[in-house]
Amino acid sequence: AESGLPLASTIEMLDLESKELLTKTNSDATTGEYLACIHTGSNVMLNVSNPGYPFYSENFQLEKSYTELSPYRKDIRLKPAEVGTAFILKNIFFDFNQSQLKEESFLELDRLVEYLKHNNVKIEIGGHTDDQGTDDYNDKLSHNRAKAVYDYIIQKGIPVDRLSYKGYGKRKPIADNSTEVGRAANRRTEFIIVK
Repeated sequence: AESGLPLASTIEMLDLESKELLTKTNSDATTGEYLACIHTGSNVMLNVSNPGYPFYSENFQLEKSYTELSPYRKDIRLKPAEVGTAFILKNIFFDFNQSQLKEESFLELDRLVEYLKHNNVKIEIGGHTDDQGTDDYNDKLSHNRAKAVYDYIIQKGIPVDRLSYKGYGKRKPIADNSTEVGRAANRRTEFIIVK
């Protein structure tokens, strides 16, 4: 993300519902390019990892077919693990107005656990909401969602002294709350490197 230079990274695509690995490939160390095949219509978790960087994840669904000659292009920029840097966990799911993690979230959280096992960093889990509802309601919901993620990670064996959590409610939007797309972006879970 900072230098724009290519990286050799591992790219995985998994079906979020079946947890099936759809494809796994590596990017070219010289060009950074990769080619991966996936099924259209699947709810896909894209995970990109490189040992020197926190993983990148995204959730997407392709409705249209692409070919090797005319591929769907996805540029991914890995951010270094620096204190204060936030990483959005894009495959964390909750039911409406609920704070219990949906099962589709476990793939992503297990990636975070693996990252923490292999990297000596301390993180804060942050929960965020859109601007719908009262301040008190959003503060409580974001707090409870951040705690649910925290509890999952603790249960997987990460020491308590390497984690904290906080609900920010609607105070830190990253998009315009006047549209549904913007509100969806603001409803997020992220982790911040604190040490």
